[in-house]
Amino acid sequence: MAGISDSQSSMHSALSPSYGISSDIFPGLFDWFFAHHVFDRWCRDRAWQLHCAGGPGSGKTTLAALVAKHLEAGAQERHLAVVSIFIQKDVVAYETSFLEDFLEIVYHKLGDSWACNEEDEEDFDEYQRQRYGNLEGCRASRRIHLIRKAVYSRLETLAKSARAFLVLDGIDLCSSTLYLLLDMELSVLQEKGLCILLTSRIAVFEQLEARCDHSNHGDAPDDDPIEEKDREVLDLFLLCRVCESVLCFNCRDAGRICENCDDNDALYEPYDHVTIPVNVCPPSELKQFIAWNLEREHGDLGLGSPHPRKPPLSVLGRSLRADRTSKSAEVLVDRIIDLAYGNVSLAKARLDLVHEAQSIVQIEARRDQLPANIVTMFDAGIKGVEAQSPTKRDLGLKAIAAASRDDQGISIPLMQRWLHQSISVQTRSGEDILEAARGFLLATPDDNPQKIRLFNTIFNYYVVERYSQVIHRADSQLRADTLRRKDSSYHEMQALSEPRVRFEPMNVSEEPTEITPYKLLRTTTTMDSIEEAPSQPFILRKGTRAWY
Repeated sequence: MAGISDSQSSMHSALSPSYGISSDIFPGLFDWFFAHHVFDRWCRDRAWQLHCAGGPGSGKTTLAALVAKHLEAGAQERHLAVVSIFIQKDVVAYETSFLEDFLEIVYHKLGDSWACNEEDEEDFDEYQRQRYGNLEGCRASRRIHLIRKAVYSRLETLAKSARAFLVLDGIDLCSSTLYLLLDMELSVLQEKGLCILLTSRIAVFEQLEARCDHSNHGDAPDDDPIEEKDREVLDLFLLCRVCESVLCFNCRDAGRICENCDDNDALYEPYDHVTIPVNVCPPSELKQFIAWNLEREHGDLGLGSPHPRKPPLSVLGRSLRADRTSKSAEVLVDRIIDLAYGNVSLAKARLDLVHEAQSIVQIEARRDQLPANIVTMFDAGIKGVEAQSPTKRDLGLKAIAAASRDDQGISIPLMQRWLHQSISVQTRSGEDILEAARGFLLATPDDNPQKIRLFNTIFNYYVVERYSQVIHRADSQLRADTLRRKDSSYHEMQALSEPRVRFEPMNVSEEPTEITPYKLLRTTTTMDSIEEAPSQPFILRKGTRAWY
């Protein structure tokens, strides 16, 4: 049987079964994620998918690799089979080949589990004959059917003695069509017993909000329940199929039941996925990462990082340690946190600049500048927006420009109204806008209606200060189109509202009636007569003699 390495040469170039974790990644950077109650429940239950959504530079790929490593640690003792797949670049062509190769990687990596030793491989053998042994080739639908059947068979074998996990990174890099195909495929794999974690720049576009309905929620007494508006929004909850009341897991675990039905027999989890936002790293973890990174490069700065072997003090390290009265090292850490706005890559970019400095003076001299490495990072991301189809490119750039007009975001109906005055294709929902912006925009599900805003404050500065000429041109065009439409609408309304001379139809007799000045006056105007010289029947031009 051919293994994954044997088919590596024919695999879709966007797919990789592994991702190496860089040595400059702080081990505790995502401790908050592994301690999250949603992640803990996902590890124990397979009823729904876990989605990790965050903008550019939030560390999603690193997180996916760490999750795979976390699951693989002691997998045999815990009876786990782990598959990790990383999508490394945009997939805009050969979508069927991508789907086929994706399923083949899943099959091979599930086969690495100790629980697959006695599996019947007849389905996969037939797939191999059709793909690699058929000289004339086999149609794609037939090949996908065969590899899909082999994967399902392997999952059924594993379900007898183990749990299977899939960690898929970068699903947002798939084209819209492939994304829908892959989403349907993953739903079926989930039904077959596969526990799925996805990372993406774009969260699933929805606005679900649930609060526990039980009167004793939060251990409140019967006569003084917590008001609904003061109850926390739930990530995980149970819904009654009969009365549609909501019960949180804490209440259920405390022995409480649905107050309308007097039992919990009809309770279920109504969602197919749960999202953990990873756009912003918590300040405590980010602070530990920055301190660890600084002392890893410059020696013991008194920051108390957990680095086991710190190097001797560098030139910058000595400069920071010499100025202990002002606590320069601590101040530097706090400043980097403030300038990163929770984004791991932005913090790392600032650290790279610090590593190049020789003294505190050099660091201070560049404090208020947008570093070139951050500009380069944003430029590369915007090129991804530009690389889309012309309609998506136009939509994405103009949406980014529009969102920069308000730090708090623009409501989706208002943004659609602006965009529809300037783009050739109408958007059907906010999802179209988010997808075209390639992660540089995010929705605010807590607002009603939802708003769309830029993913990070530093990126807002990049847009507003015109570091990107393509976004600036898109903004100028959007403003011009909006103004032109407003002017056109204004003039149309003015024209409609102005009084007009009306010439009503009249009955014409056989013999023309005598025309008098008074009749003519009544048919053309209602103004009183004005004493003035007789009007000329035509315009007299200079040098023209009037005829009488």
